[in-house]
Amino acid sequence: MRVTEITPRREEIAENGWALGRLPISVASEWNEFAKHWEDLPADRYVLRSHGTTRHRRIGHLLARGGTGAGVTMERAPHGAFFQSAEINSVYGGHARTFAPITAETYDNICFRSALEHDLGLVRRLEGTPPPGGSPCT
Repeated sequence: MRVTEITPRREEIAENGWALGRLPISVASEWNEFAKHWEDLPADRYVLRSHGTTRHRRIGHLLARGGTGAGVTMERAPHGAFFQSAEINSVYGGHARTFAPITAETYDNICFRSALEHDLGLVRRLEGTPPPGGSPCT
């Protein structure tokens, strides 16, 4: 898979809370297979009708180790509830919410795994811990 990457700078994340970058996606057929999983997201039953919106989601828990490339291992943790404090999410926070689990097909998809590996490597670089075989961003 050919990957084009733009590495966000620490300063952008510190200043904005986010930064622009590119996901490691290669050919359209891989992406199209990944995108099919978005058609199978159950409605979020916690969204209030009065908000005039609908959300669809699944949730998964992973234990990831490593950085980028072959040095990354990811194992699925047991399915469980999702919690955000009311301080973080004043509308829906403060209680455990349960959502359908992410499917095995999604976990095993090359684009999903590539995005997770990319994000884990980015976190490692931004926190100053170089991934195996890599160096922190400057």
